[in-house]
This record gives sequence, structure tokens and C-alpha cells, in this order.
Amino acid sequence: MTYGQFFLNLLLMRPFADFGLIPTEDDVVMWNTVTQDSIDSYFNHIIERFRKEDIDADYDKIREAITNTMNEMSDVSGEINPRAGNSVSYRDLIRLEVEDPEFNALTHTKVKPG
Repeated sequence: MTYGQFFLNLLLMRPFADFGLIPTEDDVVMWNTVTQDSIDSYFNHIIERFRKEDIDADYDKIREAITNTMNEMSDVSGEINPRAGNSVSYRDLIRLEVEDPEFNALTHTKVKPG
């Protein structure tokens, strides 16, 4: 798993932690590139998973947890911007990862097991 995938998974596990649902292997993201379509698909997967597990929380609370996670991801992407005073949207950060090989290499550094 790369640093980028590890960090993304830490953020994406937040709704699971908030509602006490144990993640399965299917809930861990191993994408090389995150796009708006893949993140939309992932959050739809989480909502369906919560429905199947009959989590004792209403839909608005689950949606709020997911929204907070997405906002946190956007905040983090702004902090990564090397130009002080500017901000970068999460979508722009991912676009940079896709289009810039040097930045892509930085976000795909391999993490040794353990």
C-alpha cells in the first residue's frame, strides 16, 4: 500500500469508527488513482453497507459523517499546497496526481509492511 492509499484509508474509515462498524476487506481502498467517480462509488458502497448492517443511526447522521470526512479530506489537500496562502481543492490535488508524474511518485511511495 502506498502512503497516499494508507492516508486515504485512514480518512475513509472514519464513518466506520463513528458508528462502530468493523470494516471488511471490500471496504479498504486500494485504488492507484482516486477520481470523483470512484469516490462517489465508494461512498455509495458505504451507505449500502450501513443499510445492510442495519446500523442504529438515521441516514442523515451517516450522511453527515461522510460529509465531514470529505470536508476533512479537502482541508488536508489545502494544507499540502506548497504555496502559502493558496488552497487546492481535493479534486485539483487528484488531478495533479494524475497529470504530474513527479507528484504521482511522491504520493505512491511504498510503505514497508509492519
